[in-house]
Amino acid sequence: MIRKSLVLLAALFAGTTVSAHSQAAVYGLFTVDSISVPPYIAPGNNTNVTKDHLNPIGGTFGVYYDYRTFGPVRLGFDVRGVETTSKVQGIDSFDGAGIRVYSVLGGVRGSFHTPIRALKPYVQGSAGLGRSDRGQPVRTLANHLEYHGFAGLDIKLLPYMDWRAIEAGYGGISFGGTLGTEGVRTLSTGIVFHMP
Repeated sequence: MIRKSLVLLAALFAGTTVSAHSQAAVYGLFTVDSISVPPYIAPGNNTNVTKDHLNPIGGTFGVYYDYRTFGPVRLGFDVRGVETTSKVQGIDSFDGAGIRVYSVLGGVRGSFHTPIRALKPYVQGSAGLGRSDRGQPVRTLANHLEYHGFAGLDIKLLPYMDWRAIEAGYGGISFGGTLGTEGVRTLSTGIVFHMP
């Protein structure tokens, strides 16, 4: 009788643990970008007319799903959308219409078990479509290749909610032509909700 009770108790505990650590989650983050701007020479002009860097701010919204565990590592995939804007234009000779960057990125993520269960570090590689009006005299969005590596730390607040204390990223947007590829650094923080 005691053995059956212990088995039943263990099964209930295991079921509770699985439901409390769902494999799928959605998240919303506040994001700050720092975009390094390479020299751009306006046609017919011998002077550099770009600023050194831009710092658009905005938000990141996404979903991830962890599907496989290898020892202390859980592998999964992540899909996210990012929108950041700045009132400062990248090219001095144009009016201050600002810059907009919209991104849709997908990638592979790996999260790690730690001795402190509430701490959940992860790394991720993503690539996809970046749309930006950077370097355009009018606010016309153009499509570009965008790629990033991310590392972050989630801290468990509730069984269904984490605080993404920090996510740092580095990557680039390939603008092509005379604008080339620009380095993009990101910092984000926000909330993660685990799906039941």
